[in-house]
Formats: sequence, C-alpha cells, structure tokens
Amino acid sequence: MKLHFKYFFAFVFLQALAVPVFAANGDNISTVVSKSGSYQSAPGYYNSHTSDFVLTVTINDPDYTTYTTGGNGEVKAYVIFNDGSATAINDEGWEDLDAQSLTYTVSAANLPLTTGWPGDGGTVDFKLRVRDINGTNNIYDAVTFADGSSELTIDRTFNNWGVIEPDDDEYTKNSNFYTYANEVIDSVHVNWFGSDNSSQNEVITQAINVNSYTTVTGGATLTEGVTYTVTLQLFDNAHNRGHEQDFRIGVDNTDPALTSITSDETAGTYKIGDDIDFKITFNDYVITAGGALTATFNTTNTATATTASDDWDQSSSYATEWSGTYTVQEGDDVSLLSVTSLTVSAGTLYDKTYKTTGGILTANSLSMPENTIPINIDDGVALELDGIRPTITSVTSSSVDNSYSADETINITVNFSENVTL
Repeated sequence: MKLHFKYFFAFVFLQALAVPVFAANGDNISTVVSKSGSYQSAPGYYNSHTSDFVLTVTINDPDYTTYTTGGNGEVKAYVIFNDGSATAINDEGWEDLDAQSLTYTVSAANLPLTTGWPGDGGTVDFKLRVRDINGTNNIYDAVTFADGSSELTIDRTFNNWGVIEPDDDEYTKNSNFYTYANEVIDSVHVNWFGSDNSSQNEVITQAINVNSYTTVTGGATLTEGVTYTVTLQLFDNAHNRGHEQDFRIGVDNTDPALTSITSDETAGTYKIGDDIDFKITFNDYVITAGGALTATFNTTNTATATTASDDWDQSSSYATEWSGTYTVQEGDDVSLLSVTSLTVSAGTLYDKTYKTTGGILTANSLSMPENTIPINIDDGVALELDGIRPTITSVTSSSVDNSYSADETINITVNFSENVTL
C-alpha cells in the first residue's frame, strides 16, 4: 500500500526532519515527521514495513504568542484521501494549543471516518488548521514539507526483478553485476561472503533502469581464488523488499596467457597431403567470442584450431586446449615445423569471466596476435615438411654417338632435383 502527502518530501528512518509549514502568517510554524519501522522510505512514499508515523507541529514565537494571546488557541489536523474524503486525526475536534509542540500519531486505526488507507497507487494529503481564541488569526492550509509538497504515495508491493549475470559457479573479476527491474529502485543491498570467511556488505544507490537491464557497479574488494556466496536484495522507493537472490561465484583477476603449441606426431618427414595434428594450450579456459583461432606456421600457411575435449563444464565454448590439423601443402619446405603467430578473427581472446559479463562488463582478455610462443612444436618434436615435388634436372648418356640397332644397349642417366624412390 502507498501513502502520499501531497508533495511530501521525505520520511526519515528513526530520524525527524523539521521544515517550515506555512509561508505567511505562519512562517514560524514547523512540522516534524518521523516514523518507526525496519526500513527508510524514499521521499514521498509509505510502505508496508511501517505501521505508523508521527506528525509533530511546533509553533514558535512570535506566531505562538499570536495564537495564544488572551487564551489558548486551537489546532486541528486532517487527513484527506485521493477520493476526496477527509477525516480529522483521531476524529477529534479542536484541540487546545496549550503547548508549542503537538504530536499526532497517524495510522489506519485512528482515522475513523475512512474505510482504510487506499490501495497501491493511492495518495494521502495532510492539512492543518490553527486559530486563536477569537478567530482573528486563522490558517487552514496543506502541511508543506521541504520540497514544497504534502503528498504520500502508498506502495506495499515489490514487483519483479532479477540478476542476469553472474550466475552460479561462474567467475568475475569485479563486484559488478547485471540486473533487471520493472519499477524504480531506491537501493541494492549486497552481502559478499567468501570461502575465506570474509564478509562484506554494501548498499548501492546507483540509478537502475526500469523495464530494462542495468550494469550495477559494486564496491566490494574481491580476492583472487576466493569463492563468494552473494546475497542481493532490491528495495523500491517505499522500501518494499524484493525477493532475495543468491548465487555463488569465483574471482579471477588474471588475464589468460598462451602456454604452449605442441604436436604428438612422430618425428620424421611429411609430404604433400600429410596431416599433422597440433594442440594449443592456455593457462585458463578461453573463448574466441565468435571468432576463429588460427595458427600461422613457419611455412607461411595457416590452420584453424577448434575446441578440444577439456571444455569448461559451464559452457562448451570455453577450453584450455584447442586442437587443429595442419595439412602439408605444395611448396612447404621446413626442417623443423613451428608456429610463428596465433590470431583470432574477433581480435581478442577472453577467459571464463567473459561468460559472467556477456561482453558488457570488463572481462580478462588476451589481445591478438600473439607472436611469442613459450613452448613451440619444434621444442618437442622434429617434424620436417617436404612439399617440394622432385624435378628432372638432366638426362645424359655415357654411350658414344652412333647408330644403334635392335637389342643394342644405350646407357641413359636421369638426374633429379632430389633423391627419389622409383
């Protein structure tokens, strides 16, 4: 349920806010609004966590003297609902202005001329009437608060919200998250409980988009290698509490790096059309983000690698080992096969923090191309590539020039550009 005082500025949790009520012939009258309850409401809202609030009217001199000259003045406070009905608080008549401060407790129980507070979206106004004993000085006006308003909106429900990323057993490099809400949010309350028994609490008051997604920037300091159980709650402007959401995430602040490029093939010479399997290994699960991972060999030719069998259990798009096959091509001529460069068509490789961010938040990354290969194929095995077809360099004969008849022998020597097997 929502309570409105027309243009009401603020209810303050366990705290009173004193502001002027009247601008003229009452500029020394002030009001204090306070409330009890578990949570503070944003300006202009009344929520289901607070059953009562208190309106205190204080009349300072010279107005107090004006209203009490010749005897006690009188005061009466009203509540006016958005359907036009009105009731005096406690259904009392005029009260003696026998003190400079008068306190009114306002709740559904002490408003006898109404059937109860309006439902969600309803409003409630306050008006205050003060007069002296002779009726000479008489003010009847809306109670005005710091922002020039006196209206409360009633709100007793919290609608839908959710955290899109991160999800259970994912990884992050910071305390940001991606959320959705379908109403205005006052604050986000977050607890980070670590596997190292650390605990951090934060209240985030960042603006949250309504009916769309928002990247919320957290302020917690997270430790690499620690797994955190995260508990989030969102509060609307009336401080109605959304359902609690929990998830467990790991922390990874280290950029991925290339570890090695190797081959399990047998040492030897490989000819045109032979396939050579190779494996690219990283220090973490990485994703190409839609691009192709390509190795350029010292033959100047390339081969594309696809994920190997060690994919991350959260997504088969991530792997520490990527496998590929290089096919010996005509013209390849190297004594020791190796990789000179590694590239990805998307330009960057990301580790498993990319799944948490969906590309929206900052993820650990490895920029390409990578031209430094810590361990290369030729560090482990000698693979010679012979992609040069042999050619006949000359044909000669040791026989003398002459005419030869049938069955006579002519010695002929055919020379090739390299050793051949006939």
